[in-house]
Amino acid sequence: MSEQHVPAAAIAVHDLSGLQPEEACDEARTNPNIKDGDVLDLGEGDVAVLVAAWPVMVVGHCCGFHELIPSGWERLDGGKYLAAVSRAHELSREAAAKRGPTRRQREALTRFRDAYGRDWKYKLNLCWTAGNYRAISTGQAALLQQVRNELGPEWLDALKDADLD
Repeated sequence: MSEQHVPAAAIAVHDLSGLQPEEACDEARTNPNIKDGDVLDLGEGDVAVLVAAWPVMVVGHCCGFHELIPSGWERLDGGKYLAAVSRAHELSREAAAKRGPTRRQREALTRFRDAYGRDWKYKLNLCWTAGNYRAISTGQAALLQQVRNELGPEWLDALKDADLD
């Protein structure tokens, strides 16, 4: 079985959240227990994957870590790291769900709710499904899309209007 068919849940995850970025980078490159393709949890939803001896960010930004355009993962070593990237995204979503929306995301949600009234969640789901935010400023649309990517439709369904106040 090729590595790209490894279930994301089976990927090793290393918690480096207690380290400064430079320390986390050094740890990823020198710790013999951290192997090629392992996921590095840097805390607060920032996640990387070890590619050969180099930690590469999947979600977030971290000083000293390499970055790769999202579509680059499919081409890198024939997709060898796709399961690890999938697991990294899962970890980031879990962290976001625990933390909830950021202050700016909460403000964007509140503005959307206030503008669209009682059916605001239905209308926001339509925007998310169609990827169409025509009547919304680019900045607000970006924040609402972040909410979708980080927290998801299930989170929105469970959200109560009072949670935003």
